[in-house]
Amino acid sequence: MTLDEQLFAAVQAADATAVLAALAAGAKADAQRTYEVGGEREMETGSETALQLAVTSGDVGIVELLLSRGADVNARDAANGRTALVEAARRGHVGVVQALLAAGASPTLADARAGDDALCAAIAAHQVEVARLLLAAGAPVSARALEHACHGGRLDLAAMCVNGSLTPANTPVLVAAARAGHGAMVDWLLVHGASIASEGAEALLEATNQGHANVVDLLLQHGVAVDGANAYGWTAVHFAAYGGHTTILERLLAHGADAERVDAQQRAPLSWAEEAGQAECAARLRAASGPRSA
Repeated sequence: MTLDEQLFAAVQAADATAVLAALAAGAKADAQRTYEVGGEREMETGSETALQLAVTSGDVGIVELLLSRGADVNARDAANGRTALVEAARRGHVGVVQALLAAGASPTLADARAGDDALCAAIAAHQVEVARLLLAAGAPVSARALEHACHGGRLDLAAMCVNGSLTPANTPVLVAAARAGHGAMVDWLLVHGASIASEGAEALLEATNQGHANVVDLLLQHGVAVDGANAYGWTAVHFAAYGGHTTILERLLAHGADAERVDAQQRAPLSWAEEAGQAECAARLRAASGPRSA
């Protein structure tokens, strides 16, 4: 076993004494090792430093020891481009994040695959304390960070992201919250200026398609147009009919939705309900449409 291999073994075992011994014997603080990971089509080769490995265990003492011996705080994994700071933020290791920031870790370097910088990673993993720490350290807030908070339904994290230039009024996040069914988040976004004009129609379609009746109610209460359509001409009524969302269908019709509006294929919602075998929705649509002509 080489000295660098000894160092990795010691780091993996979270054995600070052994780490110090390996470094004293000549192991490089910036040592790297490669590994293989299965990709979508083939195996990929990644690389990690001893520092990156130390971050996974959250051992602040070993992290600080490696940093004091010259470990590159901004080294990136060859497979995904992830830095130690992004990994520590994702795992919620507050002390490690503090040590990395103190050593000059860049909060702007993002995971090349996921596109998440440290703040995004913390918010996506619901690491509130780490998010606060990064913001206090001046980490930039991207639209992606707010998107993560909204998709996760985390009002506390969303509020942290909002600033003078990044608000629900100028950041498209309503659709993601509606798709995920987070009613409280949707309400918060609408109250704080989310754009009904640019996002309302799509948000209503997504909420209907996913069967989120509470979100549909909120969107309608806030004035979202009931008959907005997508590129294929499907309205919320089409989605409700095809998906068998009878409760939502009732609410859409009660708000004046057109039960007979045809899509790009010239098919009305009733046609899709019948095709999908949604008998209850089909019956409701027949009642709303009146008798068919012979």
